Amino acid sequence: MSKATGAVIWRGPSRWDGAPLVVVVTWHSGNRKTGDMAQTWILREDLAPLDAIASGDDASICGDCPHRRRQHADGSMRRTCYVNVGQAPAAVWKTLRRGGYPDMTPAEASEFLDGRGVRLGAYGDPGMVPVDVWEALTAKAAMHTGYTHQWRDLDDVWASFIMASADTVEDRREARQRGWRSFYVAPVGEAVADGSVLCLSEARGTSCLDCGACGGTKGRDTVAVDIFINAHGGAKAYV
Repeated sequence: MSKATGAVIWRGPSRWDGAPLVVVVTWHSGNRKTGDMAQTWILREDLAPLDAIASGDDASICGDCPHRRRQHADGSMRRTCYVNVGQAPAAVWKTLRRGGYPDMTPAEASEFLDGRGVRLGAYGDPGMVPVDVWEALTAKAAMHTGYTHQWRDLDDVWASFIMASADTVEDRREARQRGWRSFYVAPVGEAVADGSVLCLSEARGTSCLDCGACGGTKGRDTVAVDIFINAHGGAKAYV
């Protein structure tokens, strides 16, 4: 395996606004929830992640995700995204700027991922990147996970590959009608009683690597149900 901790596998324009993006894959993770999956990071190539959030230019990687920093009904500006961008995404960005990641094609990177798990979009929405990048990267992987808020605007092939990120009951119903399985973050105190299954990470402490259900309609060990998890992270009270 490469001595580098990861690689740059794609550079190109954002599907959202054409801004320059870069995709980095890091080979390993100490994240207990996911397990030791390779992680992919979708970043603005020209802006540090925290700067992109402050200016609103994170739309290039997150589109119209409702968990981006925005003004709420009480007048405050806040994010409800669980990702702490000042930690891992910022560290990946700094390594990128130092030239710490070699360039590889997605197919070349897939050789390092033979039989392993891959998380698409540890930060950023996979839907901002061409689907063939992800198809090539995961060609030899044992499983992958991925989620997108852009499911209303993506081709049908995406539904077999990643989950629709749903924020309301209506979202979940619409996603099903469109042929997607959904992953729903339930607000604190909400009882989800529509047949969705609680994420096994929360229900049993099972890692994403050992579960593999969040790979769209063709995910490993997929059952024909939607998945939900209770809101978590520092902003969970605002979800």
